Amino acid sequence: YMAIIDPLKPRLSATATKIVIGGIWILAFLLAFPQCLYSKTKVMPGRTLCYVQWPEGPKQHFTYHIIVIILVYCFPLLVMGITYTIVGITLWGGEIPGDTCDKYHEQLKAKRKKVIMPFAVIWMDLEMIILSEVSQREKDKYHMTPFIGRL
Repeated sequence: YMAIIDPLKPRLSATATKIVIGGIWILAFLLAFPQCLYSKTKVMPGRTLCYVQWPEGPKQHFTYHIIVIILVYCFPLLVMGITYTIVGITLWGGEIPGDTCDKYHEQLKAKRKKVIMPFAVIWMDLEMIILSEVSQREKDKYHMTPFIGRL
């Protein structure tokens, strides 16, 4: 976004960049910490199962995954959509040097779809699998284990 909209504007300083990267790592740690905190293992004949046992049950499990989906899937998808829209509007509004045609605008739309759509489609499958697993009551605690093992 910054390289296209303001190519000559100074970028973040090295210190600011380190702070942003550190903030991303802290957020990632905080998102993963509840799973580490509540994880349990169960030794069974021939294998050991690792699962997350939430203290307040399925409702807490569901709430956690909704928060993760919003922060890891919906928010980035929204940010990408907004930034690509701003870039597209900015580029469409300006004059393009040289010979231009309507095909250029179609190419911009196609490029936007090539970035946003794969992210949306690829991650939506996993998020829906997680939500369907979480929304099932304690019917089958180890429902996801065989499925994920085959991926």
